[in-house]
Amino acid sequence: MPTVFISHTEDDAPVARQIADAIQAHGSVVSRPMAGASDNGTQAAIERSDVVVLVISPSSLGSEQMTDEIAVGAGGGKSFLPVLVSLTHAEFAHRAPEWQAAIGAASSVAIPAAGLESVLPRILEGVAALTAPQPGPASGIRTLGPRSFAGIALVVVLVGAGTALLVSGGADEASSDGNARTDFVTTTFAPGPVADAATTPLTTSIGDLQITEAHLTSKVCGTNTDECETASGSDRFVLVTLAEVTGKDVTVTEDFRRDLSDSYVEFEGHRATYTDATQDFFLSVPRNSLRIAYKFVPASATGGDVRLAWPESPTLQLHV
Repeated sequence: MPTVFISHTEDDAPVARQIADAIQAHGSVVSRPMAGASDNGTQAAIERSDVVVLVISPSSLGSEQMTDEIAVGAGGGKSFLPVLVSLTHAEFAHRAPEWQAAIGAASSVAIPAAGLESVLPRILEGVAALTAPQPGPASGIRTLGPRSFAGIALVVVLVGAGTALLVSGGADEASSDGNARTDFVTTTFAPGPVADAATTPLTTSIGDLQITEAHLTSKVCGTNTDECETASGSDRFVLVTLAEVTGKDVTVTEDFRRDLSDSYVEFEGHRATYTDATQDFFLSVPRNSLRIAYKFVPASATGGDVRLAWPESPTLQLHV
């Protein structure tokens, strides 16, 4: 049975109690220190939990108590799910960078004007996602290694022309069954805080790009060519369309190309990477949007959420 610790200050106790009641009503256990317990009692409560829910508000930022609880959770490799009260994720990341660093790329649930009740289902989904057994990798899909920080929730709730195709291909090796497999790529950047792609643009070296579409497909084709690549079995490409936020033409630079090569998409422990199959395309793209393909995620991602990680940008959650 999943066990959840809720970290909060006294000012946010009503929110914490409502979350605790919902979690318990759905079959999870809320781990609490005994009344009057010492710091060791609180540490033990965190250590026996699977997930740490953080109730973060302007008044709780910088709380020594919560800082200590976050440190214990991060040190124990716990999964975090921040719940933001009267804060956006960007404000939280800016005002509490040390907390953001400690919890890694954990997604946040921001309480909207409609109140906590409207997002309780998303909080429960986040807890379920973080405590669910992870499936084994599908054919041709890499499994991520251990993380140094806490696990990542796949839940985000925030208040609030011509297209060029960049195809993921090349740098492949043949597997024993004859299907192409992408080489393993080690990224050289720490993923940014997770935000909703519907409201947050991708921050790139050529400006902010808004994601206008994301979907899965079993086949991708190069720009203005008849050359196509087809995924095998349960593998799927992730196609992401981005548009320059001011509508001006996009010019792809070498810096952008390097960041693109480092970028990746994740779904439930599977990582899809971009590899350059159209090198001459990067010289100049006189259009206002780009389409990028990543390979592969499993077909089971259809209708779900994936995360796009890009150097020096918020990690964007996409619905595919």
